[in-house]
Amino acid sequence: MKEEVDRVAELRRMLRGYRKMTAALRRRLRAFGFDVVETKKHVRLLPLENPKAAIIIPSSASDSRGGRNAASVVARRLRSSDHS
Repeated sequence: MKEEVDRVAELRRMLRGYRKMTAALRRRLRAFGFDVVETKKHVRLLPLENPKAAIIIPSSASDSRGGRNAASVVARRLRSSDHS
């Protein structure tokens, strides 16, 4: 449980202030365990252990909460995949 909380907290730190996908953020997500695939309007985060469980976030945040919203989506998917 503690490890899951630490992973979610680290993810939230990574995506805080997210406005667009940068090379540094892409490297950090890759080290976190995601393959990052960019399209014009979205970014697909593919977990390396299960690439079929794609998590899709906007390629650019529409407001100041964009990074927090993206982190919440990813954290929710991580928690649901840990319990299934």
